This record gives sequence, C-alpha cells and structure tokens, in this order.
Amino acid sequence: MTKNSFLFKLVVLVLVALLSGMSSIVLSATSSARYGSLAVVGLVEINGEKAVTGGTVFSDSMITTGKQSSTSISLASLGRVELYAESAARLTFNESFLSGAIEKGEVRVSTPTGVSARFTTARGVVQVDGSQSTSFVVTVIQGQTDIRSIMGTIELISGTECSLIVPGRDDASNPSPQSTRSRKRLIIWLAAIGSGAATAIWLVTKGSDRNDEMDFGGTVVIPSPR
Repeated sequence: MTKNSFLFKLVVLVLVALLSGMSSIVLSATSSARYGSLAVVGLVEINGEKAVTGGTVFSDSMITTGKQSSTSISLASLGRVELYAESAARLTFNESFLSGAIEKGEVRVSTPTGVSARFTTARGVVQVDGSQSTSFVVTVIQGQTDIRSIMGTIELISGTECSLIVPGRDDASNPSPQSTRSRKRLIIWLAAIGSGAATAIWLVTKGSDRNDEMDFGGTVVIPSPR
C-alpha cells in the first residue's frame, strides 16, 4: 500500500507539472497577441462593424469615424492612435512596431521611446525610429496633406528625398495657408517695387530724350563786339 501511495503521488506531481507548463505556454501566447482598447464617441466602425467603448481592435484593422465622431485606441506599451471626425486609417502593429496608412481626416499618433512607427500618406511615408517619444498629427482634407510634429522629430520620406519635421516649425514642403498668404503678399510687394522702379527709369530716360531733342545741332556763333 505504501508503494502504491508513493506512485500515486508521483503521478499527481508529474501531471501538475505538465499542466503548469501548458498554462504558462497558453498565457505567454495570449500576452503576445497584441490588441488595442477602444474609447468611442459617436459612430466608429472597425472593418465595417460598429465599435463601442471597451471593444478591441486587432492588427491590420480598418478604422473609420463619422461626423462629429472620434476614437482613441490605446495600444498599451506601443502608445496611442486617435482618429477625429470623418477619418479613415488602417492600423497594423506587433510587439515593438506600429504602422498603417492614413487615407483621410485627422489622425494623431503617439509613441513612447523604443517603439518605431511608419505610416503611409499621400505625401510620402512618415516614420519615427523609436529613439525618443514622439507625437505627430497627419491631416488629409480635400486632397491636401499636412504633417505636424507635437513632440519629437519626425521623418518624411517622399521619393528619394527625406526631410525632418520638428515641433514649432512649419512643414516647409507643404506650407500652411498663413505662410502661403504671407508669401503671396511678399511677391505682390516686390512686384510693386519693381514696377515703380521701371516707371522711374522710363521717366528719366524720356526726360533725357527730350533734352536731346532740344539740341538742334550746328555751330553757335558769338559775334565779337565792335
């Protein structure tokens, strides 16, 4: 009886060890399956299905927002993605990388140090290398794409060119409406100065021509006194 009891206990211990190992594997697999947690205002759809606050979004999902609607997607250690009214973006992510494509509207991406990000836009590819915490906003309205950095340095790759976008400085390759208006005023002002200078030169030249016309030529004879 003692021997059988010992064997029974041994079998139980082996089974417990196996079950614990399987549980660890399952928990590990579950924790590595990344997903986002949603906070929803108004009408938001994930892959065409209506989303609600507290719902989840998985990698390679299409997110759209309606009028006066928005959503905030918390990705735990990856950061946060926010879509404002009438926006559309595809979101892809894994343990240390965040990517996607921004089609329209206004989207804000915030990433902590150690997380790289790469988003495709109509202007090119916006990316961060993970060396610092970053936050940037991409706005696509009526075919115009504006990229603005809130925190950190952002790279914009367009064709073979790469430009840096930093906080507090306008994106030079796509100036804001205010800077565009200022540039137009400067062009008009320079054109006015140029026109005035041309008019002055014409008047001086015309006056010189008139003086030349008054010179009748010939020899001036001064009579001697008698």
